[in-house]
Amino acid sequence: MFLMSKKIIVGALLGGLVLCFAVFGIIIGVLPNLNWWGYSWHYIGGQIGELAIGWTLIGLVLAKVMSNTEPCPTPATND
Repeated sequence: MFLMSKKIIVGALLGGLVLCFAVFGIIIGVLPNLNWWGYSWHYIGGQIGELAIGWTLIGLVLAKVMSNTEPCPTPATND
């Protein structure tokens, strides 16, 4: 039970970190369009939605592809 709770806490921390980076990316990449070029809120909302859906799908595909791979072997050392 302790290990399960530890895994849940680590998952929540990583989820929070991912969310933090997503919000940072939106603030840096999308919101200047609203401020400097005067795009409408509908356009900005569509852009944020497209980014969120697109990167979610890409993440799912990458997770599926990477789950079928094996780790690289450890390189030999010349000791």
